[in-house]
Amino acid sequence: MSNKLASELLQLKTQIAPTLDRIEQLEDKLRASGKATYDFGDKGSIKVSAAGVPTLKGTGLKFHEEEFNRLSLKEKTKLQALKVVELVSLYSRAVAAKVTVTLPAVAAKSNVVKLAKAA
Repeated sequence: MSNKLASELLQLKTQIAPTLDRIEQLEDKLRASGKATYDFGDKGSIKVSAAGVPTLKGTGLKFHEEEFNRLSLKEKTKLQALKVVELVSLYSRAVAAKVTVTLPAVAAKSNVVKLAKAA
C-alpha cells in the first residue's frame, strides 16, 4: 500500500514541478514590481505586500557563554545566587515526520516542454 502511495506522489510531483517553478518565477516578478492588489472578481485576487525594513525595537542583553564558563565555580555560584544567571534545561525542537520527493532532472525538463506545448 505504501509503495502505491509513494508512486502516486512521485507521479504527481513530477507533473507539477514545472508549474511550481513557474509560480515562484511569477511571484518573484510581482514582488519586484512593488506593493499592489490585483482583483479578478470571482476568480480571486492577488495581494503583493511591500517589503519590510528592520526597525530598532530597543536594546537587549547578550550572554557570553565562553566567558561565563571561564569563571571559577565560586563566581558562577554567586551570579546564580544573585539571579543574574539561571541555568535551564535545553531541548531540541520536535520535528514532524517528513516526506522528501527527489525528481530526476530529466523528468522535470520534459514536463516543461509538455506544458509549454499545451499553452
